[in-house]
Amino acid sequence: MDHLIQLDIIMKSNCINCQKEIDKQDKYFPFCSDKCSKVDLFRWLDNRYVISKDIDFDN
Repeated sequence: MDHLIQLDIIMKSNCINCQKEIDKQDKYFPFCSDKCSKVDLFRWLDNRYVISKDIDFDN
């Protein structure tokens, strides 16, 4: 029984945007919906997110 509970925990996650619980096999994973995925995209396009360090292309 414990293995089933652990598997359920592994298969569940929270939406990056709204924190709603989602299944990792959902269509929009890691988001709960198309709306949340677009909110995240617009944040990138609006430069609200940045990469905090230089990218090392050699590694």
